Amino acid sequence: MASRSAAAPPTSRATPGPLPPLARRPVALTAATLTAVLLALSPRYGYHRDELYFLAAGQRLAWGYSDQPPLTPVIAPAMTELAGDSIVALRLPSALMAGT
Repeated sequence: MASRSAAAPPTSRATPGPLPPLARRPVALTAATLTAVLLALSPRYGYHRDELYFLAAGQRLAWGYSDQPPLTPVIAPAMTELAGDSIVALRLPSALMAGT
């Protein structure tokens, strides 16, 4: 019987090359389509209970809440001040963030 060497065989892993470029146009198109669909469908249903909670929390602002960061209750009354009682305006920041 032939004796085997204790050395491990060399691996044939190639060094990774540069990453392919990001397909910016399809990604941007998908993000824009998502934002447009969210905004188009937002007036079709009424307020969600979380949206009403954010509006109520925005009337009594605090530096922190036990269940949400302090920015969300600031955005809700700000959108109400800018566009009145529009549900589309209330959902605009979240639709824009979903598309980014």
